[in-house]
Amino acid sequence: MDLLTEYENILIIDDDKDILQAYQALLKQQHKRVRVTDNPLNVTQIIPHDWNGIVITDIYMPYLSGVELMEKIHHIDKYIPVLLVTGHGDVPMAVDAVKKGAYDFLEKPVDPGLFIKKINLALAERETYLIQKSQKQQQITEHLIGDSIWAKEIREKIYAYSLTTLPVYLYGASGTGKLLAAKQLTPNSDNTPLQIHNLQQIDSFDEFELWIERAINGTLILQHIDLLPIKYQKILVQYQTQPNKPFRLVVTSLKRPEQLASEQILLPEFYYLFSLTQLECLSLQQRKKDIIILFEYYLKIACKRLSIKRPMVNETLKKTLNDRLWENNVSELINAAELFAVGIMPTKDSQSFFFINKNLSLEQNIEAYEKNLIIKALDMYHGKINEAADYLQIPRKKLYLRMKKYQLDKNRFKY
Repeated sequence: MDLLTEYENILIIDDDKDILQAYQALLKQQHKRVRVTDNPLNVTQIIPHDWNGIVITDIYMPYLSGVELMEKIHHIDKYIPVLLVTGHGDVPMAVDAVKKGAYDFLEKPVDPGLFIKKINLALAERETYLIQKSQKQQQITEHLIGDSIWAKEIREKIYAYSLTTLPVYLYGASGTGKLLAAKQLTPNSDNTPLQIHNLQQIDSFDEFELWIERAINGTLILQHIDLLPIKYQKILVQYQTQPNKPFRLVVTSLKRPEQLASEQILLPEFYYLFSLTQLECLSLQQRKKDIIILFEYYLKIACKRLSIKRPMVNETLKKTLNDRLWENNVSELINAAELFAVGIMPTKDSQSFFFINKNLSLEQNIEAYEKNLIIKALDMYHGKINEAADYLQIPRKKLYLRMKKYQLDKNRFKY
């Protein structure tokens, strides 16, 4: 049997052909495109990836029951709504099936009005799920850039983990994007609490409790988890071992979790929270295929934000970028892209970060460097002139004059 088409969004299975014809006639009146079959054994072979449809199946059929079929379908895609049709005496079985993942059930004889209503609700739920899935995958792809095998794998794992509430542990060298990856595990909603805290800056137990309180029904991201005191770990274990976790826990570290556990920095029960959900963020030296892609991506962002023309990345520069050690990884690369946007060239030597652009005069190079310093300060303080001037250690008036000279508008940096 051929795969279901994008127009066939209802699949009905029943070993009684007369019932199938009745269903088909009823749904045809509702202008719905339906596929029917009396053979449950081939159903999983005809459902395409991300099929925008639902399944309606009788519970009792030869060779394979409706509940067994549901389990096979959910092994392919657990978010496909499966509606079970049952006799009156089998309602307890149907209720149990709903607990196991069935969307709903209908008793025979099926009420046509209720039948259509439940189908429409299930179709709407499936469509909403696929839209949200597409949006989440697009968001992850836009933020976790790269063509390396690692980049592709981490995008897949981050998306899979985002569908759960399991605690996640991200580790890797400084600047490898651990926090960026952690943020992708959160829902696409402005109404969901998100608490991000660096344990290097924790002051008291009361402050820690406040972080937890603010994360309820949302996500708590803790950086440098190796600095979390044992008594705080015990509290998090209590929260994260509850059947309905009050918040999602995501932690980051420079070190592997097993290393911290062996050094008795992490409690065994805290370590085991992440036994199945550990993600390593690789250094740029380990994912060289992504260096140019990342550089051009962040260069584009910088030029768009500054409303300037994007400079060309030639082969000589690409070689320089690939040869550089990138000791601070993606964070360092982002800085290099922003500086290149304003005319300052990176070198392959990590100790001397930039050299004079030979295409510019000495005065032009100095101006480009000064402009970049001002841009970085304005960006750091979101366009707040007083704070930026203090950071640069110059009077406000002088900063305004420099901004006017370089055509920098403080409103560009407010976000």
